[in-house]
Formats: sequence, structure tokens, C-alpha cells
Amino acid sequence: MSDRLQPIVAAIESFDYATANAALGRLAALLPVRELVGEVVFPLMRLIGDRWHNGTLSITQEHMASAILRNLMGGMVRLHAPSTQPVRILFATPSGELHEFGILGAAMLAGSAGFETVYLGPNLPDREIVAAAEQTLPKAVVLGITGSDPTASTIAELRLIASQLAQFSELWLGGRGAKKALTAGGLARAYALESFEELEAHLSRLKGEELLLRDRAMGAATEGIVISDPNQSDNPLIYVNEGFERLTGYSRREVLGRNCRFLQGTGTDLTALVQIRECIRERRDCLVELLNYRKDGTPFWNRLSIAPLRDANGRLTHFVGVQSDITARKLAEERLAAANAEILTSNNRMKRDLEAAAKVQQALLPTSLPHVQGAEFAWLFKPTAELGGDQLNVLRLDDVHVALYLLDVSGHGVPSALMAVAASLLLSRRPDVPAFRLGEIVQHPPSPPTSPADMASALNQQLVQQKIAPQYLTLVCGMLNVTSGEFRYVAAGHPGPVLVRNGSRPLALEAPTGLPIGLFATSYEERTVQLCPGDRIFFYSDGITEAMNASEEQFGTERLLLRLSEVRALPLGESLNALMATVEEWRCHDCLSDDVSLVAVEFKK
Repeated sequence: MSDRLQPIVAAIESFDYATANAALGRLAALLPVRELVGEVVFPLMRLIGDRWHNGTLSITQEHMASAILRNLMGGMVRLHAPSTQPVRILFATPSGELHEFGILGAAMLAGSAGFETVYLGPNLPDREIVAAAEQTLPKAVVLGITGSDPTASTIAELRLIASQLAQFSELWLGGRGAKKALTAGGLARAYALESFEELEAHLSRLKGEELLLRDRAMGAATEGIVISDPNQSDNPLIYVNEGFERLTGYSRREVLGRNCRFLQGTGTDLTALVQIRECIRERRDCLVELLNYRKDGTPFWNRLSIAPLRDANGRLTHFVGVQSDITARKLAEERLAAANAEILTSNNRMKRDLEAAAKVQQALLPTSLPHVQGAEFAWLFKPTAELGGDQLNVLRLDDVHVALYLLDVSGHGVPSALMAVAASLLLSRRPDVPAFRLGEIVQHPPSPPTSPADMASALNQQLVQQKIAPQYLTLVCGMLNVTSGEFRYVAAGHPGPVLVRNGSRPLALEAPTGLPIGLFATSYEERTVQLCPGDRIFFYSDGITEAMNASEEQFGTERLLLRLSEVRALPLGESLNALMATVEEWRCHDCLSDDVSLVAVEFKK
């Protein structure tokens, strides 16, 4: 930051408008226009912009800085500029170098000092003049001519310049030979300046044209635009455009001279009104959204922007208000809020229902495992959501037989969980299905328990006939004779059991080919394995072997067998927990995953 800018920025940061404005005014009085713009105005604008974007300056400080810069530019071009498109006052040295006047140059051109001090030509740098004008597209370009009798060469060059400027600028000629050059050259959109009064007259004409255009634009604007005078009692309106009349239904005659609060009503938010009053009192800008009322009493949502206007000395002269009808947006927001509230209510209700359903599903899991001499059992169930598609159980059939099964329904969520529950009930509860029995005391002579193959066939027939659900399920189930160690099992579309023997590597048992349950009428085959004391059988769902890590690599059967070998010395239940911990560590928690179920039995006798 330069030494010139430091006191100005410090004053802006301390909200000292007068000091900042005065410091900038002193620089404007001392420096030529080119140096003032290039070394003060542009660097200050960039500095203010950078600090505004990085949050160092508040919106109030940014607006104050903008007002100071506007005042400066207004002071620079007051004598020769009708708007932000200035009149450029150019001259050339005898060597052909192009220069531009500041405020003093304008006074020299049109004031009592006379035109002798302004030199242009004999060889006009016409390309530089046009290029300088094209950079800013000014309303007019002023050229000074020395001497009372311009040469034919000068007139020809003026004609060339005028033709190139005519599309966007007027050409004003000053100096004793201006009128003769104008007459001889036949210049289009060119005027001679013979006095300061003529310069002022042309400036006033352009200013009037621009003001008329602005007034027409403001009148045609869709938004309501109002101007109030805070220097009068009660800050009355002194201007309203046609957009305001269309928006509110009030005519100019009805509202001019009144404070704009007549738009307020019973539904207008008091907080917004307090914010407006504070901004008016503190003479700063504000933006609020509030409920207003049209002349016929119809409510509408108004997005009101208020900005203060200040003169060159920083004195507040007016407030400008821009009003936009945002009723459609507000109604859409209200409908969206109502819909979101309804969705939230439905989600909460659904969540409660899912939690209740999950409790029902979990109630079907084993609450206690059979206590039989000759065998130990363990299980683990970990659903991915509130409801899972896996189900398992361990059932004592009679004095010597214990059954265990694990099923996995296709898909996820409520449909899968409902089918899992239905299948579990069919396996364990239904007396009309020749399936396993829940530890009931059978009469002598007892009938032999249903074989795993017959059980799978009966369950499949039941689901296919009744069409309970569109999903299907895979099943692995087995029956252990706790006296002999004979283990019979069947797999319907499910991975076969894993056998872990003492001193041997775990073995994935053959899974008999069989369709999943619930697709088509079919039959199933079973296999038999003879267990020795200490041998273990594990049932698992594919949520273990298909668990994916961050590299999209599956856990797989080999890692399952390796981990079961590593935890062989642990008690049966602890071995399941250790296996699950390994799977959890492997699994990418951002990836899609499946339910995990494990059932295990260890033959003791």
C-alpha cells in the first residue's frame, strides 16, 4: 500500500467518512487526472475490492468507500462530464505527444485564461485520439485548436477524427479557429466552443438527455423504485416510478409527500420494521423481506432494498428504495417447508415402525442356546440397517438331535426382513409344516425329526405356493446327533459349512447344488460328515466373504478359513467375535455392505 493510500484506508477502516473524503479531495486538487486515476483511484478500488472479498471490510465500510470514490469521480468530471461516461479533453504537444487535461485544463480551455494555452497540431495524432476515446466511450471529446486560421491539413485530420468518433461521441472544438474549422470541415456531430457558457450548455444538454433516459428506464422497471427525502419531516416520498404504482396499486398523487409506512399492516414483521428504522436512523443501507399490503388490502411479500445517497461533501440527501414482489418465492418456500415437515414426520414415524419391526425380528433370534451334553453352540448377527435380511436359529429337536440354520433373503430393507421373519416362523413355529420342532416333549414312540433336505423342500414348496414375497432366500441348515457326532446338512443356494478339525486346516465342505428357496418347485440333497470331539462347524452368510475394502477387494473364502484357523484355540463364542472384528477392520464403511450372520457348533463328546 502506498503512502498516499494509507491514511485514506485507515480512515475507511475507522468509519471516518469526513477524513477519508478530505484526504482524497486533497490528492485530487494536487495531482493531474492521469496520475490521480492511475496511482490513487484504481489502486484504491482494487484494494477495497480485495479486502471486501476476503472479509477484512464490512459491507458498511465497502459502501462508504464506494461513496467516497463516486464523490471523487464526480468532482473530477463536474466541469466536463454528464455521467460515468466522461467528456475527454485532449491536446497534443508540437512533437505529437497526446495528453489529457484535468480540471485545470478544462478551465484553461473554456475560461478567461484564453485558448492560447491549448496547443493541438499541426499534425493531429488522430489514431491516438480515437484510441483514447474508444477506451472509455465518452459522450464527447474536446479538442483545442491554436491559431485563428487552421490549415487544410488540420481540417482534414479533424474530419477524419470526427468520422471515427461519430458512432459514439460528439466532437467539441475549442480555440480561436474552432468555428472556422467547423465550417470549413463540414464535421458531423461537431460543435464550436467559444465560451465557458457554451461548454456548460452542451454539458447540460447531454446531462438532460441522460437524466431523461434514466427516468424512462426507472419508470419502465418492473421493480418499484422510490426516493425519499430524509431532510424533510417524516422522510416523505418525493418520487415513485410506474413499477411502484403497478406493485402497490397506489398512484403517485396518493403517495408523494407521505412516509412509505402506509404499506405496512397487521402481518408485517416487527423485527423487519425495527431493522428498517435503525438503518434510516444510522443512515446506512439495508435489505429486508417483509409482508406489505396493496391498496386493495391484498398482502404481498416485499424484498426491500434501501440505500442512502450523499452529495460531494458526504452529506445525506436522499434514500433510494427498490421494492420487488417475491410472493411467489415465499409461497414456494412455505410449501417446501410444509412438505419437509411432513416428510420429517413421516420419516420419524417410519423410523419408529422400523425400530419396532427390528425388535420383532430380533425376538426371533435365539434368546438362549440349547444346553445338551456333547455339544456347544454360538451365534452372531449384525445387520447393516435397522432391519436385516438374515435370520438364524438353534433348535433342540429331541434328546439327541439339535438343528441349526442360517438363511439370507435377497435384497435389503423391509421386504427382505419380512420374508426372513416369515421363513423363520415357517421353520420354527408352523405345526402344519414338517419342519423342526421347538424342543417339544414328544410322546413315545417318538417320530424321527425331519431331515434337513425334507425341511428345505417343504419350506420351498410353502413359499412357492403362497408367493409370500417377490424375493428369494438362500439357506444352509444342519442337524447334529449329539451322541454319535453325525452331522447332516443341506445348502440351498448358500455357501456350504466350514469344518474346523483339531490339528487340521479349516475345510469348506461341499455345498450340494440346489436352487435358492422360493423360486421354483424343486428338491434338495443333503450331505453327512462325521464329527470327532473338538471339531467345529461354522455357518456364515456372504456378508463376510463379500465384504469389500477400500480397494474394492473382497474378504473372500481363503481369508475366512485362515482367520478361523488362527482363532481355533479360542472358546467358540470368542472365535466368532474375533472373526467379526477382522471383517470389520477389513470392510470399507463407505462401501455397500451386507448383513453378517454366523452360527457355530462344537462337538464335545
